[in-house]
Amino acid sequence: MINWDSALGVEVRGADLFLATVKKGLQDYVLKNYSRIENFQSLAAGELRSRILQYVRSNGFNRENVILGIPREQVIVRTLQLPLEVEENLDRVVRFQMEKFEPSEEEGSYYDYVLIHRDMEQKKLLLQIYMVPKKILDSTLQILAAAQLLPAAVRISSAGLYQLFTIHEDGFPQKNGNLLIKIEPGSAEFVWFNSTRFVSDSAILEESPSLECLWKALDQFLSRLAATDEGVSKIYLAGSLGKQFLPEFRTRYGSCELMEEKLSIKGKTPAQFPVFANSVGLAVSALVRNPATRFNLIPTEKRVVGERPSLIPTALLTLLVILMGIAVGTREHLQRRQVIEGLDRQIASIKPQVDQVMELRQRIERTQAQIAELQELMKGRQRVLSVLKELTEKIPESAFLQNVNIAGDKVNITGYADSASTLLPVLLNSKYLKSVESRYITPDRSMGNKEKFNFEATIRD
Repeated sequence: MINWDSALGVEVRGADLFLATVKKGLQDYVLKNYSRIENFQSLAAGELRSRILQYVRSNGFNRENVILGIPREQVIVRTLQLPLEVEENLDRVVRFQMEKFEPSEEEGSYYDYVLIHRDMEQKKLLLQIYMVPKKILDSTLQILAAAQLLPAAVRISSAGLYQLFTIHEDGFPQKNGNLLIKIEPGSAEFVWFNSTRFVSDSAILEESPSLECLWKALDQFLSRLAATDEGVSKIYLAGSLGKQFLPEFRTRYGSCELMEEKLSIKGKTPAQFPVFANSVGLAVSALVRNPATRFNLIPTEKRVVGERPSLIPTALLTLLVILMGIAVGTREHLQRRQVIEGLDRQIASIKPQVDQVMELRQRIERTQAQIAELQELMKGRQRVLSVLKELTEKIPESAFLQNVNIAGDKVNITGYADSASTLLPVLLNSKYLKSVESRYITPDRSMGNKEKFNFEATIRD
């Protein structure tokens, strides 16, 4: 049986795979089941597939609500500050910045970003970018695909912990900032959160970290967080070393608790619930509309559109026809009013499911149309991609592009630089551009005395 308001959280942690199924009730979330598959990467493909299918078959959930969490050590998290005026072209600007971060296509990453702060006074945007190496994510997705498990989204595992705090029974100060610190031998992970925002970072520590080393890493994280003008009202400790440092944290900060003592959820809650907390939270993240955890490290072109079997609406309509036929066949024995009321009740009970199925089909059709449109746009665009790649490589670090508009063979480039006139020789030596001309170069004090420039060029044949 499939529960439409249900989800599966899958967490990769070390050599193990953690699974948790959560169902959304009227007012709360219920943990239906959980499982741990040890050394999953070393299992034969057939055995792993059998283990996962066994869990899937005994725990019904919506196949479109499968969320995969990958560990913090496999994810690169960067904080990026940009001018407020680039917000309308934010996706394009972030893509240009990502091309600067990556050394080559072979060593590329999948990425997504979250806007964590908008400073209207300073006219700045603060973003957090999550990146995972392609070879790591592709390998994990291939293993799960062989077991017929296709994630709809991939997120950092700690996003599950954050999401769990937003719905757990004990509650937390939702308007103020809270800090979760997961302390393990050799590392610490910091998660700042409130009811709508989530900021993550990590630090490499000694195998047996000292208190001074932990304080230093925490102070560095809080200093970076100060850029968002956010404080911390409560601290939660987690991880295998969390309990060890609890007395010192309470002495220094006062309001501090162990996550495992405060975290709970209804349902089949195991004694070792903190072990499954990430996977439970990842499942919850599929059932809520929280912008803080909606990032998805699977690139758009690789996302799998869950195809709802077309037999479902047909079966529902068939059932409706059968009910109407029965009503007609027995009209001699039932009063007309009773027949009509019975049909209305049946139609009313089926209508939400039919509406949901039709809405899902429309979403699938829209998504498929968007994919087809993207594929069409990509055909024959190698020349455009070459121009963008060359611009990214040749523009110096002190300059950045605000907008690159390519219409036919005409290119219009707008951006900021310390000395915009020095960019002209660079563009004139381009393999792909010719007839480079400057439309204007003007100083812009709001950008730290940089010069704003606008160049026009023609793409070579």
